[in-house]
Amino acid sequence: MTICIAAICNDNDEHAIILCADGKEGSFLGSRENAFKIKHIQKNWLCLVAGQDNDINALVPLFRKEMRSLQTKEETNVLPAIQAALRARKTQKIESYTTLAWGMSYADFRLSRNAFPESDYEKCIRHIKSIGVEADCIICGFLDDGFPVIIHAHGDLGANLKEGYCVSGTGSFLAQSSLTYREYSELMELGTAAYCVYESKKHAEREPSVGNKTTLMVMRPDGKLYLLSEYGESQFEIKFDQFGPKHFLNHSFEIDEKHFVDLFDVEKNADGEH
Repeated sequence: MTICIAAICNDNDEHAIILCADGKEGSFLGSRENAFKIKHIQKNWLCLVAGQDNDINALVPLFRKEMRSLQTKEETNVLPAIQAALRARKTQKIESYTTLAWGMSYADFRLSRNAFPESDYEKCIRHIKSIGVEADCIICGFLDDGFPVIIHAHGDLGANLKEGYCVSGTGSFLAQSSLTYREYSELMELGTAAYCVYESKKHAEREPSVGNKTTLMVMRPDGKLYLLSEYGESQFEIKFDQFGPKHFLNHSFEIDEKHFVDLFDVEKNADGEH
């Protein structure tokens, strides 16, 4: 239950990355509104997290490990590092399953195939295939040359580079529709871009699992982070009241016979012309 958004924008002829997330987190015991979903990977790199806590808590350290193993950050090596972290988490879960079920590693389980009844072995293989990484993350930052990068890392879909912006979490479809409607572009200036991201998060709140609290940050190529202040949020809220969607169902719209035409009359006239 969450919404996470990362978007590249123009900041005085340089790049900046806007990060936004809600604060709602829940379990069978209830929910809270003070979760912080923007995780530090290393300087110039952050991760926005959505999904199951056990997968997120295991995956973020793997992101850190793989990213810190890179001597340089280039277009050719960052994406493979994130993909490697996803594979490592999948392997962890498979190893955990075979260890708990049979007291052996996955490799030993495969080598011991003939020691198991065929039906039991096939059942375990089907279960292993169904094991997924229930995390929907956005990793973003700056390459060594200052170029901004956004990567969408989804446990079921793998990792992919995204252009301009990326959304994740249960409210992603609503946020996506808002950014699409605003024709969001990484060429947008910081102020306009930040409002568009804020507005898309507000749209996502129509999804019941998205919280009302908003955390919005700006990251610049030098690694500096800037958090939206209470004053800044109040000003965005004013703009949202002005430019955001309005309730209109309590108003009536007057129409007359010119607004619509009788379809059957149109078809009849068309047939008569032949």
